[in-house]
Amino acid sequence: MDAHLDNALKYLYLRDYQFMRAYQALALVNISMCRTSFSHSTPMVYANWNMRILTDMAIYASRILAPPPPLRPKTEKKTP
Repeated sequence: MDAHLDNALKYLYLRDYQFMRAYQALALVNISMCRTSFSHSTPMVYANWNMRILTDMAIYASRILAPPPPLRPKTEKKTP
């Protein structure tokens, strides 16, 4: 999963938003596939359930949202 997030960040800096979203979605799918025993109601199970909902929402959002705007190049100040 760390490799997916690293690749997503790399492609964000390279401004290749299609690959960035693909790697981001792969990382989020890996997070959402975490298995938990729901037979025992503990705070950790509840937190994991909330995490699954949040990651599912993030996966959905990453599929429908447009890529971020391109980064602005740094402007050099000219000294007179």
